Amino acid sequence: MLPNLTKYNCKETTADAKLLPGLNEDFFYYFKNDLQIRDKSDSTIKSYIADLQGFSRWLKETKNGRFNPDRMTSPNLLEYKQYLLKIKRLAPRSVNRKLAAFRQFLVWANKNELLSNGLPDLPREVRTTQVNIAPKSLIQEQQDDLCRAVEKEKNLRDIAIIKLLLNTGLRVSEVCKLCRCDIDFKPRGGTIVVQGKGQKFRIIPLNAEVRETLSRYFKEYPRGLYDRVFFSTRGILKGSMTTVSVQKMFRKYRNLAGICDTGITVHSLRHTFATRMLEKGRSLVEVQALLGHENINTTAIYTRPNHQSLKAAVDSLCKDQYPEISGI
Repeated sequence: MLPNLTKYNCKETTADAKLLPGLNEDFFYYFKNDLQIRDKSDSTIKSYIADLQGFSRWLKETKNGRFNPDRMTSPNLLEYKQYLLKIKRLAPRSVNRKLAAFRQFLVWANKNELLSNGLPDLPREVRTTQVNIAPKSLIQEQQDDLCRAVEKEKNLRDIAIIKLLLNTGLRVSEVCKLCRCDIDFKPRGGTIVVQGKGQKFRIIPLNAEVRETLSRYFKEYPRGLYDRVFFSTRGILKGSMTTVSVQKMFRKYRNLAGICDTGITVHSLRHTFATRMLEKGRSLVEVQALLGHENINTTAIYTRPNHQSLKAAVDSLCKDQYPEISGI
């Protein structure tokens, strides 16, 4: 049985006929519409479709066949899981995310009577080793080096983005979605309204450093109330910044700052914010609210020791005997 086209606000036309599940493998078109109807975030939709397309390519290469929901059998899914782990050597979290995407798709397909034999049993998730340290964050010296590097280039947009990330803990995707109307300046304060995961909103206060930086940026580049805050360097008509462009921008300043650890990414600025808040004595509940975590256990990972503190603990054992090398 084909999906109900009325439900997906689609009319069957000659162009749409090419996308009908009964005619070729593009079931993803209607699945994507369903995700949009359920208000899934753009990043989630993009990831789910990419995961399904990856399975479809593997199916074509190894089984010499076109994609069909009925081909998402337990044996095929298990074989694909092993392929991801042993051949592609993906991390357990990446594999588990793909399995979650398949689960969502199969539930949708079964609901629309696209599975001849009902829901198949999905492979078990890959067991992940419990990480006993906090996520990577920048130490104070690295933060200072990064800020000096971006200030030296005198790009007000880049300065504003880096300072905003360091002082609010926003996700990169949240920064890219910001509109001028989301930011409210007051004489002695200010707030920013953020649309986070699951279409949930939260309000984050802005400290003096961020307010001063954004004020400089807005004076130089005034925008309309409903315009995106950050635009590409090619100008307003070229559209807003993307997560990829922000990541690329961060790598530039990371290199200029002499931060050699490639494990430090732009997302590490969010980790840095959380770590700093806890070091300043803020409660876990406060940090949870600022980061927009649904589960406080997610926030609790920042209470674990970080690499620097563990290294200092081990170095302390030989500090008296080898003072000249204890800091290496």
